[in-house]
Amino acid sequence: MKRIKLFVGLFVFCLLLFPGVKVKAATEVSDEASLRSAVEQGGDITLVSDITLTEPLVIDKDVSMSCPDSNCSIDNDANEELIIVNGANVEMSGISLYAGEYVDYVRQGGKALTVNGGSVKLRNDNRNEIESGDTAVIVNNGANVSLSYPMIYSNQNGIEVNDGAVVNIEGGVDGCNLLSIFGVKNAIYLNGGTVNLSGPIHFGTSDTGYTIYMNKGVNTATNGDTLVFKDNFVFSYHEDTTFSFNIYVNPNINELRVADEKDFLILKDNKLNIGYCSSSYAKCSSQSEEDREAVCKDLGGNYNGTIDSNELKSCTTVYINDEKTVIDEESCKTEEPAQVVTVPSTFLSNMYYVVIGVVLVIIAVFIIYMIVSKKKAKK
Repeated sequence: MKRIKLFVGLFVFCLLLFPGVKVKAATEVSDEASLRSAVEQGGDITLVSDITLTEPLVIDKDVSMSCPDSNCSIDNDANEELIIVNGANVEMSGISLYAGEYVDYVRQGGKALTVNGGSVKLRNDNRNEIESGDTAVIVNNGANVSLSYPMIYSNQNGIEVNDGAVVNIEGGVDGCNLLSIFGVKNAIYLNGGTVNLSGPIHFGTSDTGYTIYMNKGVNTATNGDTLVFKDNFVFSYHEDTTFSFNIYVNPNINELRVADEKDFLILKDNKLNIGYCSSSYAKCSSQSEEDREAVCKDLGGNYNGTIDSNELKSCTTVYINDEKTVIDEESCKTEEPAQVVTVPSTFLSNMYYVVIGVVLVIIAVFIIYMIVSKKKAKK
């Protein structure tokens, strides 16, 4: 055994010394030009400083970007997209994304991250942020995006999940603060994609916005669930400010599919009823009342009851964990089709068909007569 270990050790050592074997180190970048060049080559990229872009950064090769101290940023001052991923596999760690012009402490315009296919994993360490004057994160074309410990702020939608896409969101606790997703219009906008929620997440929106807006009731690619609460998911909102937590389901949809490992969701009085936890950033106190309340206690939150969605139309079919419920099935039964009435034939209509038949027979006899006459003439 010792000889084998010695042989393996010498073999590895020789490989390292062999000039044809090279270990490719991560490419260090410090400005826009070096970042673009590294992205074009693909592979591992290390940011050693903040970088400001003058135009959108398009990524179509597999890359992994990180920051040594988890405190770097990529930003722009223009009202346009910051980073666009087209079908690539991308990982980012410890990097904040800031899109749009910063005016009076508020960003105007700009989309931070647009994903058109592929896979993106983004981990925010050290309270890194995604901040945008427009929608912060847009996921399209069946892409799969994972956001760990997100801190997202947007003047429009925090996260927009379109047809067939899947977004996995993992929340976390930083001291007394739950890491958060805030959107003035919607924190999360579900437009035919699926969002999986896990861990503790603090949501926020304006007093005219929605925390979760479900515009389409199913994932349009898989016909599966559009909203999934994982068993460790807890959500909260700012209860002592004008920010509010609410959920809105497009009342015109015919089918709504959700999954709930926590037993938070029930259908009651034509509404989706949701149990929840709430917590203020400024408070670490907790109270517990059994079961769900105990989960909130562990997170430094307060249990405050339930939230209802808007009223759904009576014929909406709702699936909670694949269990089917029609809100008002009696009123949705299809009406009996109108009976087909056969009108008796009249004498005139019968005469019409007789005349047509006689004419056809005469024509047939004439054609036969002409054929026979031609044959006789040839003989």
